Amino acid sequence: MEEEEREAQSAKLQELIRRGTPADLQEANRLMKVMAGYDNRHKTDYRAKAAEEVAKVQQKAKILEEMLQSQQPGERIAEGDVFEVGSSLAV
Repeated sequence: MEEEEREAQSAKLQELIRRGTPADLQEANRLMKVMAGYDNRHKTDYRAKAAEEVAKVQQKAKILEEMLQSQQPGERIAEGDVFEVGSSLAV
């Protein structure tokens, strides 16, 4: 995630410098500070973002487990919700 964001920031910086208007150069200066780590107010917290994604996957896994536990032995699982939840967990 971080590498993709750095590539996007680099491309945006190049475009801002290429255009060269005073407003673009001001934005380029701000972006350079962010990229250099000087201005952390706009920096993405990847640890929090990853934790949020893990929590979502855990919640879906819990729902899938509950759905599967509600099945009776020998009962057929019809296509639908169980498969949708299960496929959303596939990486």
